[in-house]
Amino acid sequence: TKNINVGDIVVAKTPQFGNIIKRVSEINGNKVLLVSDNKDIKYEVINGTTYQTQGISIWVTIDDIYGVVVKH
Repeated sequence: TKNINVGDIVVAKTPQFGNIIKRVSEINGNKVLLVSDNKDIKYEVINGTTYQTQGISIWVTIDDIYGVVVKH
């Protein structure tokens, strides 16, 4: 999993979301920025409160990445 490039799709573990599949947006040393391909932002009103839903963006370490998708 050390051969990771910007644009790759990877499987990673995160404390906030558990296991995720995201695209590599940036690599900075041992840190990797993972982002959602879905860029849509949606709004939903529940009981008078407006909630915003959008894809996630999260930094992980290279050690948090299980593997790279080789065919998609």
